[in-house]
Amino acid sequence: MRRALAGAASAAVLITLALGLAAQSSSPSGIQDPAWSPDGKRLATSSFDRIWISGPDGRNAHVLRADSTATERDPAWSADGRRIAFAADRGEGFDLFVAGADGKDVRRLTDDEGDDRWPSWTRDGRIVFSRRISPFEKWRFFVVDARGGDPA
Repeated sequence: MRRALAGAASAAVLITLALGLAAQSSSPSGIQDPAWSPDGKRLATSSFDRIWISGPDGRNAHVLRADSTATERDPAWSADGRRIAFAADRGEGFDLFVAGADGKDVRRLTDDEGDDRWPSWTRDGRIVFSRRISPFEKWRFFVVDARGGDPA
């Protein structure tokens, strides 16, 4: 138990340092968007424009979707730890996707104009997120079912 707590504390310190260094840079780099799995045994982050899954100590990291060419950000675990929602940009703005924690069964949730970012799961399996149509508009909240459908 102590080893797990020490590993988690070390990972948190490293993430904090990486985020601090990234904030000082003029362009995003390093580890971003850390999200712990509900059981605390996995960490999802965004690094090098991809979603990475690792152990709590940062070891055994692997890319969520090895075949992706999109810029991926904002991972969010489902309450059961089986799925991850995230934002991905294939060159036309960020849309939301859901994938199994193993990177399989990827489903696109949104495909609207503008950017959809920062997904967060509700207890009943819906996803709350922010959307803006253009850089000159304010971000607004929307919700979409994790199985897909029209955002409201």
